Amino acid sequence: MSRTCKLFYAIFQFLLLYQGPIVDFTLSMRISDATDDYPEIDQILLHLSRKNTVKKLRINHLPSFNGYGNLTTLCLEYVRIDRKTLKQFLSNNPQLKSFTMVSHNSTWIFTEDEYETMNALFQCLPVIENLTLCVSEIQHLRRGMVPRELATSLVHLKYLCLERMCFLENDWLRFLVLMTRSSPDLEKLRLQVTGITLNKLTSTLLQCKIIRIFN
Repeated sequence: MSRTCKLFYAIFQFLLLYQGPIVDFTLSMRISDATDDYPEIDQILLHLSRKNTVKKLRINHLPSFNGYGNLTTLCLEYVRIDRKTLKQFLSNNPQLKSFTMVSHNSTWIFTEDEYETMNALFQCLPVIENLTLCVSEIQHLRRGMVPRELATSLVHLKYLCLERMCFLENDWLRFLVLMTRSSPDLEKLRLQVTGITLNKLTSTLLQCKIIRIFN
């Protein structure tokens, strides 16, 4: 058994002995080989789901089971996952109010058929209030193919954070417009951008009527 496996096993044994409720749980580690499979992590996360007390979860390993009944805050950091698997997991956590996704591959590529997947993904977040997406690149959001709004508006969304945005690519701007148009009660927008000056960014947002949403 490797040292990493021994550590996970020790954590699992401790959690088995602990009888009190666990409301906030973080398991975020650098693993030497990202392709390694650690069933001990699944055991830990499955045990926590059975306790049904976890409300805040921060992990870099997506569980292989359905989800958590009372989860309100989820942070996925550098998880290797496709959007369909992510949709399945989110759909089993309907009480999520805060969701952070730091993409492992840093690129989301949308084809025409995948717009339905994107709509379905956000439909799994019916009460979301805080949303943070950290993705370096979004590709193939072609003009004319992007809907004016998402199929289901994010009516509860108050805070939207988009990090690693590169405005040298129009795909990011189209995604930003789509998200803001679909969030009628958005109060705070945080952008971490590259490839554009502040004046140019302000001008671009004004042209797309994004800033006027907050007036």
